[in-house]
Amino acid sequence: MKLVVAGVAFFVALGAFLWMGIVEGSVPRKTLKELKAEAFTGECLVDDAKIQSIERGGQELVFSIATESDPSARLVIRSQRNPPDNFKVGNSVSVRGHFDPKAGVFFADDVRTSCPSKYEASKDKGAPALSSPAGLKPAPEKAP
Repeated sequence: MKLVVAGVAFFVALGAFLWMGIVEGSVPRKTLKELKAEAFTGECLVDDAKIQSIERGGQELVFSIATESDPSARLVIRSQRNPPDNFKVGNSVSVRGHFDPKAGVFFADDVRTSCPSKYEASKDKGAPALSSPAGLKPAPEKAP
């Protein structure tokens, strides 16, 4: 009996993961340039941009994004969601939602930022720059 319950739970979880993969995978990716040129209105994902400015429109999150190659081609994003961690000007962002070409505004259902690397190359030696937690010192070596 336990084996049957475990098997059913496994197949339900597998089905849920497959369904999420199909639904998430079916959202087309558009570059900022493509989105504006095509006036694409369906649901899409834009992830080739950085945050240029952040405003607050009452309860709504309002910010603008642009690509590094063309900072003048800005797109205003509106979202009812709270900003994610690490949400600040200059950081990479991906938004999923719908574009309104008449208003020139993208209405985001999901806003995500990418985390900066914790192990950025050191400018001096090219080695990873690792830091110890604040207040911790290396343990003293014991004499043999």
